[in-house]
Amino acid sequence: MRRGQADLLVMVFRIIFLAALVFLLSLQLGFFTKAEIPTAEMEAQLIMERILYGPGGIALREEKTGRVLPGTVDISKLDDASLMDAYQEGFDKENLWGGRVALYDSRESMATSKPLRDASINKGLATSLLPLAKAGVRGSGGGLYYGATYPVQYRLQPGAELQAGWLTIELVKRT
Repeated sequence: MRRGQADLLVMVFRIIFLAALVFLLSLQLGFFTKAEIPTAEMEAQLIMERILYGPGGIALREEKTGRVLPGTVDISKLDDASLMDAYQEGFDKENLWGGRVALYDSRESMATSKPLRDASINKGLATSLLPLAKAGVRGSGGGLYYGATYPVQYRLQPGAELQAGWLTIELVKRT
């Protein structure tokens, strides 16, 4: 084989290898750019954390330092207006999220007792979609349900002794 033919053969193999490499790279890029990443669970967790510990959240804060006391609920902030403030109404411009936060005494069963306090976020949305989302109804009339229960401490009145309780947060996202 002459030198010119050998160079041509090497160049053809290089072109074939380069074409295969470009094809595989475009296949991978196409796969990763079209894949949808579900973020609703992460959004729900962030909203729960915002309700608990964010600015205006329901966690008890020290008066002098403003430090948040984790796991301790300020029962005076457990109302609809404070929850909407903690949730930051401007955050959810499309009004996709609704929810309910309830505080229960730890000495009583959550299934049979009424909550000590409860409040709602986007009350209309929460009232209409929470039962459907809990039942697993999806689609245009349903929603996605996310719930969590936290062990907390609370005071019924300022200066009173801390008591143990359970805080349930139920969120629903309109689908």
